[in-house]
Amino acid sequence: MDAVGRHIAQFPPPWHTQAMPRKPTITEATLRSLGPKRLAALVLEGCQRDGVLEKKVRMILAAESGADALDAELTTRIKSLRTGRSFVDWREAGNLAETIDAIRATITGKLVAKSPREAVARLWQLIDATDSIMERADDSGGSISGSLRGAVVDLGAVLVKAGVDDPDVLAKKIHASTLDNGYGVADGLVRAVSPALGPKGREALRAYFERDIAATNTTALPTPERERDYDRDSRRSAAASGLMDLADAESDVDAFLRAAELSPSKIAHIDEAAKRLLKAKRPAEALAWLDRLPPDHFKWRDATGDGVIDIKLRALDALDRRDEAQALRWQMFERYLWPVYLREHVRRLPDFEDEPVIRKAIAHAMAHRSVLDALSFLVAWPDLDAAAQLVTTRTAEIDGRHYELLNQAVDRLEQKHPVAATILLRAKIDSVLARASSTQYGHAARDLARAAVLAPMIEAAATIPTHTAYMVDLKVKHARKTSFWPKVVQAGVAT
Repeated sequence: MDAVGRHIAQFPPPWHTQAMPRKPTITEATLRSLGPKRLAALVLEGCQRDGVLEKKVRMILAAESGADALDAELTTRIKSLRTGRSFVDWREAGNLAETIDAIRATITGKLVAKSPREAVARLWQLIDATDSIMERADDSGGSISGSLRGAVVDLGAVLVKAGVDDPDVLAKKIHASTLDNGYGVADGLVRAVSPALGPKGREALRAYFERDIAATNTTALPTPERERDYDRDSRRSAAASGLMDLADAESDVDAFLRAAELSPSKIAHIDEAAKRLLKAKRPAEALAWLDRLPPDHFKWRDATGDGVIDIKLRALDALDRRDEAQALRWQMFERYLWPVYLREHVRRLPDFEDEPVIRKAIAHAMAHRSVLDALSFLVAWPDLDAAAQLVTTRTAEIDGRHYELLNQAVDRLEQKHPVAATILLRAKIDSVLARASSTQYGHAARDLARAAVLAPMIEAAATIPTHTAYMVDLKVKHARKTSFWPKVVQAGVAT
């Protein structure tokens, strides 16, 4: 080693050999090493700064003190939720939901182990606080109501552990809660508590709901001034739903059907009735119920094969009406270009009959009235050659505002079909600029950069303008959009 080398070795630059010290990792083991005294001081300091931590620590201390102390702490916490006055906006909704979940976890964990009866009482207290909690919260995300619905499920499980002394009293309480259910939290209450109610309790609850139905039958009919009695419908709907849940608890399909007929919104329960009839191996009756639905009922579910059409297909298959089922699958593909039905149709074809059907399906998609539906199908199927041909032959019909679909298509097409991918990117760019949607200029600039990358892959014989010509045209048409062009530069596109 020469003199210079020895000097460097003796006095190495700090960036060459000296690494920054690693931050200590906070784990349960490293915290234990601090010892109880230091940990207690840290927790105390944290509680003085963080109200949420303070409440957690109080709950833990109460749990260690015995059932009475824990129950008292839980009672106080739930009461504070019920009597709170401050509004909880959507940004704070998650924290409130976590608080409710922590209370639930303590009830179903520590308290139920010490005193199941008190655990039942606290869950009822929490459920009864629903209206007060929801009235002062923005629960647009559904996290708070989700946590409260969890308490309903918890109640059913804890009641089984605690036992039920008087099923009639419990039935009366459940009935009252299902009627006072403005926020829908108690929708699953009957299902949750049915096992704990037992046959006697379920019969008592059924009698309450049947009396509700009978009472709505005797109320005054709607008048021209008031075409619909919403209070009557709400009470009747709650009673019918309760009867349906009781029927499910006892696996009584016919009781479910009778209850569904009583609902003022019976159309909403037709698919549920058909599913239960299928499970009971009564497919002909399932079809009869489905025939009562209007066309395209909940059509959005059918697109993925999870809606009414799927139930109808299963009923037809169960009845060995295979040709009708196949015709329905083709009809759903032909009408909406939903791939799931074509796949199932093709899968059931005899050997060597699938290729002609697939060619027919692709030709149908190419001529479909909606170029975007056709593109979606061809990309999902997939037939990327056909998708590229569709884009290049029906360019004028492509709406650049459908950016999610177009992005998916570009991702699939850009390697093998750069011309088609470029057309889609330009459709998006042109749409943004034509609408002067300044909030989307950044997206348009990035699409322009992506198109620039594809430019060398486009042959000179292509039917679309070159990237250079397209850029010239953009500058002429949109020179005044001064906030767009700096974003183009930031995206790395030469202007």
